[in-house]
Amino acid sequence: MDNRGTLELIVDAHDAVPEGCSRRFKTRGAALTVTRIYWESDDGDEGPFDVVGLTADDTEIAAQRVDIEDSSAGISVLVYGGDHGLRLRWVGPGAPRGPAEIVEPYVVVGPGEVLA
Repeated sequence: MDNRGTLELIVDAHDAVPEGCSRRFKTRGAALTVTRIYWESDDGDEGPFDVVGLTADDTEIAAQRVDIEDSSAGISVLVYGGDHGLRLRWVGPGAPRGPAEIVEPYVVVGPGEVLA
């Protein structure tokens, strides 16, 4: 059974993501809920982050993950949220170098970096 599809991801422009985002991904399999990932922020904070989706009214919803085809890595995992993207909260050891809470339109991680 071939479980491939296409996901069109649209994140509306807002204060934390002023440019918004529109991307299309080739998916493999069904989307599942995700609550924690291992990720490295732009500030160099590498470790576990809790992740939730954000709606336009700043309501937190469950983040989703789906396997995607990645030309350089083979299969990667797309983590995405609501129409305002994702909120990631540092839960690693110690204090983060950057902000403890980050908003991103989406993130792509390796299959072993989905923690829960």
